[in-house]
Amino acid sequence: MITDGAANCKAAGRLVELRYPHITWMPCVAHTCDLALEDIFGLDHFKSIHANTKELVAFITNHHSTLAAWREHAPVIPANATVKEAAELRRVYSLQLIKPGETRFASAHMQLARVLEVKAKLQQFVVSERWAAAVGGMKAADRARADEYKELILSRAYWATVQQAVSLCTPIYNLLRKADGEAPMTGKVYRFCFDVSQHLQGDFGLPAAVIRQVRAIWKTRWDQMDSPVHGAAYCLDPQFWDDEGLGANGSDPCKDHLFDLFEKLLPDEGEAQKARLSYASFRSKEVVFGRQRAVEDAGVMPAHQWWETHAGAHPQLQRVAKRLLAQPVSACTCERNWSAYDFIHSKRRNRLTAARARNLVYVFTNGRLVNKLATSEEQFIGWDEGVEEEEVSSDSEVDS
Repeated sequence: MITDGAANCKAAGRLVELRYPHITWMPCVAHTCDLALEDIFGLDHFKSIHANTKELVAFITNHHSTLAAWREHAPVIPANATVKEAAELRRVYSLQLIKPGETRFASAHMQLARVLEVKAKLQQFVVSERWAAAVGGMKAADRARADEYKELILSRAYWATVQQAVSLCTPIYNLLRKADGEAPMTGKVYRFCFDVSQHLQGDFGLPAAVIRQVRAIWKTRWDQMDSPVHGAAYCLDPQFWDDEGLGANGSDPCKDHLFDLFEKLLPDEGEAQKARLSYASFRSKEVVFGRQRAVEDAGVMPAHQWWETHAGAHPQLQRVAKRLLAQPVSACTCERNWSAYDFIHSKRRNRLTAARARNLVYVFTNGRLVNKLATSEEQFIGWDEGVEEEEVSSDSEVDS
């Protein structure tokens, strides 16, 4: 059972576990990563840079003259540029600025990352004739603000801080996006969280006090999202077969979590013992686990499918592994569905029957996927692909 990590949700999860021992409560990884990013961008060292960037983006996108000039500002492609380099320049110059949204995951990080990506365009834009013409007709107060933003964009200190923030938080953002994606990744959360901790051991050119605060924030949030399911699934993920020192090869926490789950999911002691013996064979790559095709598929096949394909001779362990490794780690799909219901079943339409509301939500959700597919070169669109960024990055919507 997955919910966000609020205290009331956590208490409800514990009550369910007590009544139904075979159920394990887990906090939503995506929500917790988002809270970690909010905490980091709430630090004094990053708060001002986020506020300045938000105001800068709002100034450009909220004025028709600057927004039109920004969209029309074209790249200067060197004569000796390759086709690939020219295509990359055109791609970057076609990007729009992102406004943060209060209800969107990691919108502060996304905004800073996009500003950093279009740094060259921004710097060329504010020294161009288009910028001068766009701000020349504004009121005196707006022209003064435009001069401040021009100075900010040309400041090395500003870009150094933006680079620090983006470099620091990118692994956390990547974990959030993976947790919020389609692919089951229960067995990978523990490893990725460990990788974030290792990443934060660098100093990033930050003051020692700031990096200590960031590490403390991440430790608190990792402890908050940590679940026995993550550690147990990590032990069974064939992608991390040869990992050292994270619990897969004998350190107690993850292995203990796995054996505890054997007892919960396989209440018969004989079956739990068989699962433990099979796990020993898996770790040692014995018999079926040591076959060449099993080893080759370990890094490329989804973990739950790998167990379905290669572990038929170990039914007890296979059953537990498939159940753990196919679990989602995020509750965001439910919240998207609730958002769709909130859009359909509003205060003005509160007399809709449950069946009518369900049908309208079905049409609404699939209609968006059809529209997305019609404008994409791909023949398959994941249910979550591009939806959040598309909604966040629209520079014509009202800044929240």
